[in-house]
Amino acid sequence: MKVLVNGSNHFDDSGSGRPKFEQACRDIGVALAKAGHDLIIGSSNPTTADRYIVEGVASVEGKHTVSVLRPDEGLSPFSENPVPHQERIQFRFMRCRGTWTVGRIHQILAADVVIIIGGGRGTAQVGYSAPLLGVPVLALPVFGGAAREVWDYLERDYDRVPGVKERSAQFREAWRPEHANAVMAGVKALVDAKLYKTRRAWQGVAELLLSVGLLVSWIWLFSRLPFPGMGSFFVLLLLSALLGTVLRRTLRSLSKSSQAQQGPAFSPDAVCSLLVAFGLMLIAFMGDLTMTGKLDLLNPQSADLQRVSIVFSVIGFFAGFLMEKAARLLAAKLGSSMSGEGE
Repeated sequence: MKVLVNGSNHFDDSGSGRPKFEQACRDIGVALAKAGHDLIIGSSNPTTADRYIVEGVASVEGKHTVSVLRPDEGLSPFSENPVPHQERIQFRFMRCRGTWTVGRIHQILAADVVIIIGGGRGTAQVGYSAPLLGVPVLALPVFGGAAREVWDYLERDYDRVPGVKERSAQFREAWRPEHANAVMAGVKALVDAKLYKTRRAWQGVAELLLSVGLLVSWIWLFSRLPFPGMGSFFVLLLLSALLGTVLRRTLRSLSKSSQAQQGPAFSPDAVCSLLVAFGLMLIAFMGDLTMTGKLDLLNPQSADLQRVSIVFSVIGFFAGFLMEKAARLLAAKLGSSMSGEGE
């Protein structure tokens, strides 16, 4: 796995946080080397995380690959100020045209995952850009700086990845050497989760065709009142639940925290929406029986056919579009009904 590490110590030279920052970077470098990951950096400046990450990698016996990707300016890093045991490092120097803004994009695209720690504006640029380019980023908030800002920005995404969520307390508390192993587990979990997997063009076309097909089917069925049978009500419920699911997923893909985030696959998402819609429909039936003693919703008069069709459609669309809230409502209603029966 290719891991880009970006960050810097934003502390004063006299600050107590500087040695801890440097040691944390060395610990992460050791963990990266032991895990057999390839490292991507851009500098050997002693104010950056890069140098101390490389020191950590070089401290582990064996040969290690470190790619140095930076703009086409200045001397090659580590040529004048080598790190201890630098003979263990096989450097691959790569240059790109343009400024550091362009260089950081090249770094991100060359990586499978990004780790940011501390840092300022440049680190923030990497942290915010990586998900948009389809590359997951693990921000370590323990030393503040840009990494803490990016952590807050992506925390909702992190909560969706058990391997990161369960270790979030370790990423915030005072650094200890064993936290480096948690960082390795976190980056692996992010890569496996594929949070920012780029959508393919055909997926967008497929969702558009699905939406049009569902809308046309609903309009056609609704316009053919009176219905040949009560089964049409259930078809309207199904179509509406699927329409709500498509709308929710489309809005999620445009959400502020991650324009590439997809959430669960469509099939299990749609199944959950349909089941929630079915449960809400049963609740409506229970209310109908309680108030009238019979199922008027399934045996409406001709004048009530449109009203009942709209009721089924609203239930389905609500279940699909607001599935989480609808599921909580369903659980509350069923729970109160069952507890009432027990009394």
